[in-house]
Amino acid sequence: VQAVVTAPLAIKAAWAKAAECISAYQLQISADQGASWTSIALNGVPLDRTITQADTTLTAGATYLLRVSATDADGTSVYSAPASVTLPAAALPPPVITATGHQQPPRIAAQWQAPASNISSYLLEVSDSAAGNATPLQITVPGSQTSRDITAADVPGLAEGQTYTLRVSATSPAGTSAFSQPVQVSIPRSSGI
Repeated sequence: VQAVVTAPLAIKAAWAKAAECISAYQLQISADQGASWTSIALNGVPLDRTITQADTTLTAGATYLLRVSATDADGTSVYSAPASVTLPAAALPPPVITATGHQQPPRIAAQWQAPASNISSYLLEVSDSAAGNATPLQITVPGSQTSRDITAADVPGLAEGQTYTLRVSATSPAGTSAFSQPVQVSIPRSSGI
């Protein structure tokens, strides 16, 4: 049997046809290195099967073993040597950002929620909505601080009356998240005398 990951929580098992007279195959999966096995239902006499959450509990980052046996008129074969497959680790979710525009001086105060406890840096992207150009602002967590210490930034030097779009991504040992949902913030105009 061969096993490959086909989606974050899906495993495709495939095997060679054992003989022309096979009446059934039995596919099993183990989440505990072969200590126990769960049978996966098969329709007909297929040569492959995709296993999903509908079949059994699958966990991101976990390793699974799969094996198959064949049945014909003479009986059921021993199970194949197990194939091992590891699902990808769960993706780091994006931070959730909020922001407020301030008039004097013209700036934006951005805050976000850390998506995990082991964040090493954030990338805050600020774009001028009218021009559509984005200016990334890299925020790196200093060595003696944790990600919970730096979940905000002031963005100075902005124009009154302008609307800006902000989004943030986070980086951890597991990788970099997608950008957050963008938020739009307008800098109020001075009331001028």
